[in-house]
Amino acid sequence: MVENYREPLYVLESEREEMIEVLQPKKSDIVLDVATGPGYQALALANRVKKVYGIDNKPELITIAKEKATHEGVDNVEFSVCVAQQIDYPDNFFDIVTCRLAFHHLTEPMTVLGEINRVLKPDGKFNMSDPILSEYAQAVWVPVNRLRESDFYCYHTYLAFVQMLNQSGFKIASIRPFTFKRVLDKWVKDRDEWVPERIKEVVLGLDERVLKELRFTKTSEEGWVWYYNCLDILAVKKTKKV
Repeated sequence: MVENYREPLYVLESEREEMIEVLQPKKSDIVLDVATGPGYQALALANRVKKVYGIDNKPELITIAKEKATHEGVDNVEFSVCVAQQIDYPDNFFDIVTCRLAFHHLTEPMTVLGEINRVLKPDGKFNMSDPILSEYAQAVWVPVNRLRESDFYCYHTYLAFVQMLNQSGFKIASIRPFTFKRVLDKWVKDRDEWVPERIKEVVLGLDERVLKELRFTKTSEEGWVWYYNCLDILAVKKTKKV
């Protein structure tokens, strides 16, 4: 199964290196990777820290992550099925929590952030990355994403991320913008037979304002492509005043 699973094109080695550079993990750190999927981020951190735990609500992805860890001979990772709205670990347990390019799948975002804050030690680090879209583009683009992925929840704006983190007991330490490219034909590949054509009809009928924000471009090599503006945010759990 590991050999047959292809990593999404936007999960780049350079982004993992940036993650490690931002986090500056220590060998004594215990890490949680929320919405770990097939475990790429968790495994990238494993040889730099004491222990990594990865959680995801999809059993099939946790199976892949476990197989991948075994395949690579990594023995300090533990993957389990768990929803981010109710994290099955004690208070003040982790030095670092990560959630990369997955927050748009998480329902009840404030509940999730509250849980992440709860399981982090005081002054613990939370590193997240996700696309950002204007409210106007979200109104049009979110339904398109739900055609492709039934568990897609929503994107957020820059301001929404800042406000949610501040309200959840975090202090933002740094924000780094980056972009990643999507290829339409690859994005809709392997979906139900009717989905690719329906999505293409919707996408190519989007108004000019949304197409401009997403920078839709038709190329001779790959067909239609677009670019997501993303944020990589490092936040620190605030220490409660006594």
